Amino acid sequence: MDRHQLIINKTDIKSFDAFNNEGYSARAVLLYPPLSKFKINIVEHSKTKYSKEIDLKENDAFTYYLYQKTDNDASSVYAEIVVNNELCNELCLTEQEQLAAIAHEVGHIIVYLRIGKDSLSVSMEELESDLYACKMGLQKPLYSLLQKMYDSHLYSEGQETLFHKRLSYIKPTDTM
Repeated sequence: MDRHQLIINKTDIKSFDAFNNEGYSARAVLLYPPLSKFKINIVEHSKTKYSKEIDLKENDAFTYYLYQKTDNDASSVYAEIVVNNELCNELCLTEQEQLAAIAHEVGHIIVYLRIGKDSLSVSMEELESDLYACKMGLQKPLYSLLQKMYDSHLYSEGQETLFHKRLSYIKPTDTM
């Protein structure tokens, strides 16, 4: 049986192909089987057609867009993960940290499809999305990614507070 290629990389950032190649797509589908009914496009910040709908900001290293034509029909989903490659380079993100960011954004898509966009507070949605990235085996690089974002001081005080909260929830143990 072929693995589902969840991610369609529409950038020249080759590390994102690893999400499929290293089995993270398969792990995501195991966590939430309706993901097998559609694909998620990786698109550069400057190339998304949905910047107004997602209220895209310059300090968004990663974000997502999702449109579902028919409720409760995963095959009617169009999804994008939008990456700001310039910011990723400025933050010196490793391939593993980029994979963790993709897994986190896939987590947002799962949360959206599972319980709805506005069902959780922003803080709870972020924590729930982090949980999916951790379940995909990316806890350490997610922690490292969030630490870099927190340390960069490119974000508002509210965003930094949320980074700190998220870091405290996912702190990797020494035994990992």
